[in-house]
Amino acid sequence: MPDKNLLNRKIAEILKQLEHLKTLKELKSAELFGKANNFYFAERVMERMIGAAIDMNMHIISDLGGEVPRDYHTSFTELAKYKILPLAFAKNIALSTTLRNLLVHEYQSVDESKFKEALKIGFRDYKKYLVFIEKWLSKF
Repeated sequence: MPDKNLLNRKIAEILKQLEHLKTLKELKSAELFGKANNFYFAERVMERMIGAAIDMNMHIISDLGGEVPRDYHTSFTELAKYKILPLAFAKNIALSTTLRNLLVHEYQSVDESKFKEALKIGFRDYKKYLVFIEKWLSKF
């Protein structure tokens, strides 16, 4: 049985970051990228939100007896195997792990227009992600 306390803490973390994203995604590019504090805050919000989802994925997969995924991307698509996420959605949201890796490891500079779009997509997709997770969690 999944650790509901752990999952609820992670859900709360994602909800908190979604509240921040609500404001950040509406900023004009000059405000987002022209003020270092806004940009760094946006990076951290995305990193924390994606990280919390990855933690949940890993916990759920482990709890269901699955093998720990070889990478963060696979942690989302594995949830589709258990019918927790629809496969098309899982493949789409899994792409957010690429952004997370870029932010955490600073592999390259972030394209401003792509990052701004990622804020909007992240806001939409992570709200949906929580709906699927909470629906699955309500069975326990």
